[in-house]
Order: sequence, then C-alpha cells, then structure tokens
Amino acid sequence: MEEDFQNATQIFTAAAAKVWIEKHLKGTQMTTFLDRLSALNQLCDELNQAEEKSAYPNDPTSKKVSPDAYRIALVVSPREPDPFFLQLPPYSRYVGQLQGVTFPDGAIVTAPKDNQIALGLMESEDTKPKSACGFCGHPHFRRKGTYKGGKTKYVCSQCGRVPSPGD
Repeated sequence: MEEDFQNATQIFTAAAAKVWIEKHLKGTQMTTFLDRLSALNQLCDELNQAEEKSAYPNDPTSKKVSPDAYRIALVVSPREPDPFFLQLPPYSRYVGQLQGVTFPDGAIVTAPKDNQIALGLMESEDTKPKSACGFCGHPHFRRKGTYKGGKTKYVCSQCGRVPSPGD
C-alpha cells in the first residue's frame, strides 16, 4: 500500500501545497516554489475579485464557492522530475461525470453531498414523486427530512403520507 501511494500522482491545493513544499523541498528550490505559489494565489485572488467569484467559502457554515473560480494546485508526479502548478478546471465541468464512480475501501469523501451537488461535482438524486399522491390524489409534495442513505424524504402536502418507492 505504501509503495502504491509513493508511485501515485498527488495534487495539493491551497494550504496543503505550501505544507508539501516546506516539508519536501529545501533551500532555493523551496523559496522559488513558495514565491511562485504566492504569486499564483495572488493572481487567482485578483481575477476572482475582478469577476466577483469566490474560491474560498465566505460563510463557513454553507461552504459555497463559485464553481468557475480561479484555483491552482501543485502536482507531484513520479513521472516528472519536478513538481509543477496547474489551474484547476471549473467544477461545473464535472457534472454527470462522477455518477457511478466508486472509491477504494477506506477512502473518505469529505465534501457533503449537498455541497458536491451545488458545485456541480455530481447531479442531484431527486426523489420527489413525479405523480399525484397514491392515497389522496393531491399533486404536490413537500420535503420532510432524509432517509438513511441521504436521499430527501417527501410527503404529500395534503394528507402527509409518504409515497411508496415506486411512485
């Protein structure tokens, strides 16, 4: 497992890039990369301000960012002699491409599903019934909590009953 990790391409964003540089590079190479990181982050900040975009959440409770904000990452690859920086593509570019993606055992996805949907990383799994209530015939439903799997639970707006999964 350790060998697989060492042979994998690694990508570091934001503060993680600075930590990696300070830990793994020495002397003038470290200074050069830290200066380059600072200049690129400043450029991204200026571009984001000019276009009224946010690469970092202003409100820590919602953690919303602009899907097309300018962001950079440090890439460390065993195939390249030196680490390098690249601009990350807009989050909206990934819409629908993560459906059915499985993660290896032990992998942890830290972003809540709602945030991934808001950023365009995955499509919404809307469970709202498409037909009228099977009990009273009322056509409208409202949200009421979530199921264990994270899907939104809907109930009839009139009688309050939960439709069967086939509805």
